[in-house]
Amino acid sequence: ANICASASTNLTLTITPSVPVITSARTAIGAEQVAFSYQITASESPLTFGAQGLPQGLAVDPLTGIVSGRPLYAGNFDATISASNVWGIGTANLDLIFSNAPLTALAIANVTTNYSKPYLLDFQFSLGDNNDPTLSHGVVVDPRLLSVTALENDVPVSPSETAVIIQRGSAKVFKAYLVLDFTQSIASLANGDTNNDGISDAVDAEVNGARLFVNEQLADAQIGVYEFHREDLMPQQVASLNTDKPLLDSAIAGIWTNYVKDFPAGSRCWDALAAAINGLGATNRDEQHFVIFVSDGRDESSTNTLDAVINLASNRNVQVYCVGFGTELDAAPLQQITSQSSGRYYSATNASELAASIAQIGKDLNGQYILRWATLKRSSTAFMPSFQVTYQGLTALSPTNPWYLDLDNPIIDTNSIPPTTNYNIATNYIISPYLPTRYAGNLTVGSLRLASDADVHPSGVTLRATYVPRYIRQLRLHYRANWPCTTSLQSTNLGEMLFGWSLTETNDGAGDSWALLSSPNPQSLATSLPLASFGKLLTFSFRDLVDASNVFSIFEVDNTLYTNSGSQSFVLENTNAFITAYLGLPYGTPVPWLLVNGFTNNFAAAELSDPDGDGALTWQEYQAGTIPRDPDSQFMVQRVAPTDPYGRFRITIASARNRTYRLEASSDLVNWQTLVSGINGTGNEVTVTDIRNPSATTQSFYRVVVY
Repeated sequence: ANICASASTNLTLTITPSVPVITSARTAIGAEQVAFSYQITASESPLTFGAQGLPQGLAVDPLTGIVSGRPLYAGNFDATISASNVWGIGTANLDLIFSNAPLTALAIANVTTNYSKPYLLDFQFSLGDNNDPTLSHGVVVDPRLLSVTALENDVPVSPSETAVIIQRGSAKVFKAYLVLDFTQSIASLANGDTNNDGISDAVDAEVNGARLFVNEQLADAQIGVYEFHREDLMPQQVASLNTDKPLLDSAIAGIWTNYVKDFPAGSRCWDALAAAINGLGATNRDEQHFVIFVSDGRDESSTNTLDAVINLASNRNVQVYCVGFGTELDAAPLQQITSQSSGRYYSATNASELAASIAQIGKDLNGQYILRWATLKRSSTAFMPSFQVTYQGLTALSPTNPWYLDLDNPIIDTNSIPPTTNYNIATNYIISPYLPTRYAGNLTVGSLRLASDADVHPSGVTLRATYVPRYIRQLRLHYRANWPCTTSLQSTNLGEMLFGWSLTETNDGAGDSWALLSSPNPQSLATSLPLASFGKLLTFSFRDLVDASNVFSIFEVDNTLYTNSGSQSFVLENTNAFITAYLGLPYGTPVPWLLVNGFTNNFAAAELSDPDGDGALTWQEYQAGTIPRDPDSQFMVQRVAPTDPYGRFRITIASARNRTYRLEASSDLVNWQTLVSGINGTGNEVTVTDIRNPSATTQSFYRVVVY
């Protein structure tokens, strides 16, 4: 502008971001248990570096950006690497590929058996990298890399007439309790206090090792925690069996503060072990049960004896893994319980070894395998089963049964002159003989069962197959869920049971649902599930589930699919534990939720009531995640407040867990636009900033949508 006139035009300013951009390679290759190093590099002179999702054994130096260590597992891992400066953080994905370590020997260890109908043999075992299983470390590989031969009286079974199935142990439900010792021998400062916080290094190592153990298990592994720390208190359950890793991590980290409370004393380790074993429930062919026990093995106060705990573990088919540690370590009872429960004993002489041993147990459990076949024999004569596994050109044989002279029960022959004394040859069975007639059953009748993902407040229930007959190419289910849920097909990865299968869901018109699981080509026998298959089929994820006992009103399998194809059928083993029948309501409010909130009858009318007088009907309160009898629990915009001199606003809403929100804005209360969508509820207030140019309108109205 000058004294005569003015002129204007548009000026475009392009501001180059100064946030770091990752420049290092996005793929890195290494080998299991081999020293590894990777350098994160980035533009814009980063000040710090980070990495999330690194596999066990690797860590990042935040100052240099070097990722180093020895990877505990082989496999492909997706990590997120980052670099930051004063302007912000730049991230990128890093694909880590670690090959399996070469072996010089292969061993089969920790073998347990489970024989069941119809004519099934299940073997659970681990693989070790040494001829001596007691010195081996776990070998964790894709089962497709293993070649397995099943034998009956040393004769291989026919792989064309029956299926020999080898899977990771995770194909069955994984349940494990951590039993952690916080008594004086562990908490003693004689074990060091590097942090000068009055807590021994052993306690820190035990806590960190337990947290690492939790995080290295698969997502659907159910883990619980017991602690014991003084002789005048019963061992306490810190967490019941569940799959919520952040919850478990927090619970373990809080044991010293919330339970021990600076009062470590005597031991009740056998009582703690008994509680954990009982907490795992009865033995089940669809589940594998473990206890990971950290202790010095000294106990003078338990009501349970060592022998009683060993018998309990044996009867419940629970494998106990022990880490012996402490200033007064007594290894003998720990070695005894691990050897007699097909577990394993580790010894740690310092805090570093303690954490490493717990991590190694995690690897050993991830290296569990399940072998199954259905025998074709039908005789009343028992046979001796065995198996062999080949990997990397090395072959391991299943263990033979040890025998010994029973010196405690001599047989004295007084008829001979002079009298002679004979001794029985006794056998401790690792693999017991198999009598086909004892496990006779109908091969055409399959079995299914439901399993919740936690003992308390589960979030999901999975339909599992425990036995599949021949030539199953489809499975059809009819159900009514009492809570809003979504379904997802399981075992769909390459090499898994339902690879290539699809899920189709339809409504039956009466409020119930049909779910059809189909092979890639149901007309082809070649797409059938293998005989005696087992594993996860379908997961139901529930939004607000309180108790697994009322997840369904109806759950049935449609056996008419097989009327003209062999008359196969399926039975549901345990649906009674998950079914409580309720009538469906017009607005879909779960009846169990109404019961929890004090409505006892006439549920259809209750949906349309407003007991707290806040203007929201009961069914709307449920959808919004508010409390129907609390007038202060309302679904609304809480506050709108200016944030800066430019007139932009911060909008605060109350949120509920398991709800998603969308914030909308309008200048005329007629036309609305979305400001932010996909806001996850937290159970607390959530605040969002309206980043629009405030000069574009003279007034703004806000509303929130929940779904």
